[in-house]
Amino acid sequence: MNLITKVNFIKKFNLNIEQIEYLDNLNFQFNYENEISLDAISEINKILDLKLNDFIKQNLEKDALQLALIISNISKTKIEFKFDSNEIYNNDYLNEISKYEISNEDDEDEFIDEIGGLSAKEQRKLQKEAVAKYKELELSQIINEFRSYILKKYPMILNGFDRSIYSNAKSSYWNSEHIFDLWQIPTKLYEKIKDAEYKVEEILKEDINKYSEQMFEQWFEQYKNWLNKNQLSKATKVNIKDFFKFIKVKPSETIVERIKEKYSKA
Repeated sequence: MNLITKVNFIKKFNLNIEQIEYLDNLNFQFNYENEISLDAISEINKILDLKLNDFIKQNLEKDALQLALIISNISKTKIEFKFDSNEIYNNDYLNEISKYEISNEDDEDEFIDEIGGLSAKEQRKLQKEAVAKYKELELSQIINEFRSYILKKYPMILNGFDRSIYSNAKSSYWNSEHIFDLWQIPTKLYEKIKDAEYKVEEILKEDINKYSEQMFEQWFEQYKNWLNKNQLSKATKVNIKDFFKFIKVKPSETIVERIKEKYSKA
């Protein structure tokens, strides 16, 4: 989120700095530089509710409770917004949507979406075909295809699980498969997709562990050279992590401990 959006979230939803940083770390692509409308608040709540459901499903208690508190603050704002206005939607929102009103079916092709330069009508047609395809696919097939796509297009994820990379990979994959809007697919298919995403995340973490094992000796030798270049003689967790930052790898604590122990015995 950019600075103006963060300021607006603090002013509108009464969030504290820690809560703003928490949302920012989850890599939500919120961008609200003007007044936040009731419709926008509803959309924000939907997105956060989806993430909350993921946390609950993964039994991530701390994340779930933190996010639930934020959603509670935002929901209170939504109620206050309704009571403060004679209309459910403010004039800014009505003026905004009036720009996009479509008078008939033929005009719809003129409205081009950002995704691949496709019209909304073309997107719906392609997504309908994709939904029919994915309804027939077994969960295991979706998992295998999704994982293969990520390893091919986003191999840097093997350098350490990065949620922002994984989030981008998910968006890229579903767009490539013509599933442009997860809100507009059947519930059962949505649940199947979310299940696939969760399982692929777990498999990728296993892939990362295997890759780390393969790279361990190479990283150790690189680390020793890095110490010499920086005129350091002692291995510490701090400088081991600094080394990995230098080579743009996110190691596990186990790898850090192993390098420290191996160097002390060398």
